[in-house]
Amino acid sequence: VPGAAASSTVDSPLDRADRAQDDEALSEEPYRTIATHGQDVGEEVRRIASAIGLSAELHALLDLAGRVHDLGKAHGAFQHAIQDRLEGRVDLAKAPRGAWRRDQIYGPRRGFRHELVSTIALFELVRRCDPWHPALLGSHRELVDLGVLDPPGATDLAGDLPLISELVLLEAGEFDLVAYLVCCHHGKVRTTWQATPHDLNAAVQAPEPETEADPLAIRGAPLRGVCDDDVIPAIEMATAGSRGRVPSIELHLDLANMGVGSRYGESWSQRVLALRHRLSDHALAFLETLLRVADIRASQLRSRDPALSTGVDPEAS
Repeated sequence: VPGAAASSTVDSPLDRADRAQDDEALSEEPYRTIATHGQDVGEEVRRIASAIGLSAELHALLDLAGRVHDLGKAHGAFQHAIQDRLEGRVDLAKAPRGAWRRDQIYGPRRGFRHELVSTIALFELVRRCDPWHPALLGSHRELVDLGVLDPPGATDLAGDLPLISELVLLEAGEFDLVAYLVCCHHGKVRTTWQATPHDLNAAVQAPEPETEADPLAIRGAPLRGVCDDDVIPAIEMATAGSRGRVPSIELHLDLANMGVGSRYGESWSQRVLALRHRLSDHALAFLETLLRVADIRASQLRSRDPALSTGVDPEAS
C-alpha cells in the first residue's frame, strides 16, 4: 500500500478494509451530478418509507438526508478522482468506469471520505445562518455568557436560501438524525471520528504545498482525508421541489473534539450517543438501511441527467 509504514507486512482483514476506502466502484455509473443523484435518492427513499408505513415526519427527514448525502463529493479530492470530468464540472457524483483514476485516486488525501465532508458542511451552513440554532449553541447560551465558550461570529447567510431554509427549520433532534444518516450512509464513519493510519502518515510525511492554492495539499492533521479549512465550491443542489445554488463552504473539524465547542456546540460523539438513547440502535440501523438501499437503487438509474448538456452521452468516458 503506497504510503503505508515499511514495517507493515501482514495483510489483515482490517488492512484490506482500510484500503477499500479508496475504492469508488459504487460511484462507477453513467455521469450524474450531485444535485440529480441527490434528488433521485430523496425520491426513492420517500417511496420506500411510504411503502412500509413510516410517518410523514420521517418521510421528510429521509428525503432531506437523501438529497444532501453526497454534498461532500464536491470536495476537490473526490473530483480529482474523476480523471475525465465531463465538461470540466466540479459537481459530479457518478462517472463511468473509464473516467476514474486507477492509482492513488485522491492524490495525497488517502482514505478520503466524502460523507464526512457532507456532514460537516451541513453544520457549517446552519452555523453561518443561525449559530444559536437549537442544534448548535442554542442550548449553551449560559456557557457563552460565562465566557466558557467564545461568542459566535457574525452570520453571512440568509435563512431563506435554498436548502439552508430546510435545515434551519429542523429541531435539534431532527437535524442530528439527518446529519447521522448522511455521515453513516457508507458504513465507514459513524459514532466517532478518528484518524486512520493514512491520516497519521500524511500528517508526518506531507511535503510543503507547491503553491498556496494547492487544494489537495495536506495542511495540519487530516481526518479521514479531510483537513481544517478545506473549501468545497458553490454547487447546485436539490431542494424541496426545486433546485438551488448552495454557497461555497469552508470545513472545520471541531465536531471531532470532545465536549462542547464554540463553533458547533456538542461534539459528534455526544450527538450520536443522544440519538442512540432516544431512538435505539435498531431504529438507527433500520433508517440507515433505508437510505442505503435508496442510494443503491438510484445509482442504477439510466435516465438522462437534466443538469448535463443535451447530447452528452452519460455513459461515455
